[in-house]
Amino acid sequence: MDKNRILFLALETRSERLKQGTLTKDEVCAIGAAIGLDDNELIAVLDALVEQSLVRIEWGGYVRVLDGKVGGADASSNAPNFSGNFHGTVIYSSGPNADIDARVGGQGGAYKAGQAVPENAVATLAAALMELRAQLGELTGNAAAKATELEAAANDVAKEAIKEEADRTSLGERLKKLTAKLEEVARLQAVAGKLEPTLELMRNSSKALWSWLSG
Repeated sequence: MDKNRILFLALETRSERLKQGTLTKDEVCAIGAAIGLDDNELIAVLDALVEQSLVRIEWGGYVRVLDGKVGGADASSNAPNFSGNFHGTVIYSSGPNADIDARVGGQGGAYKAGQAVPENAVATLAAALMELRAQLGELTGNAAAKATELEAAANDVAKEAIKEEADRTSLGERLKKLTAKLEEVARLQAVAGKLEPTLELMRNSSKALWSWLSG
C-alpha cells in the first residue's frame, strides 16, 4: 500500500473540508499518526510529496499550490526541505490532483476480489480520525466516553486496513464494531449535531471498505 498516496489523499480531504489550502504541522502530524507514520516516516513521505510538487512547505508561512506552481514560480523552486523545518511552524498545501483517483463513493461499483484495500477509503478514515481526536476534548461525561470508544474502533480499522495484506476476516470484525459505535454516537443528541460531519466521513470510509470486502 502506497503510504505517500494515502497521506496525500488524507491531507487533501482535510484541506477541502476546511475549505482552505493550508494545514498546520500539528494537523499534518495527527493525520500521519492516524495511518501509522512515526515522525521519521512522516518526514520522508512529505519530502517525497514535495519533490512531486504535490505539497509545498514554506518557512513559517502559508502557501497554496495550483498546478504545481506558486505565484507563477515552479513549486519545487527554493522549496525548503521538510526535515529541516519539522519542529518549527510548518504549513502544507495540496497540489495538483490530476493523477489522483476519485475519492470514496466516486469509483462506482464494488471493488474486485483480490484488490488491495482502497487507499482512498483509508485516507478518508485517517482524516476522520484526526477530526474526531481534535473534538474529544470538547466532550464530557457519557458523550466523551462513547466518542472515545468510537475513536478506538476507528483506529483499530485503520491499523488493519493500512497493512500490506489486510486480513479480510479481521477487518470485517473491526468494521462491524466501528459501525456499531457510529450508531451509538449518532443516537446521542448532545453530540450528534456537533460530530455529524465527522461521523459522515467515517460512514463513507466504512461503506467503501465494506464494498471491498464484499467484492
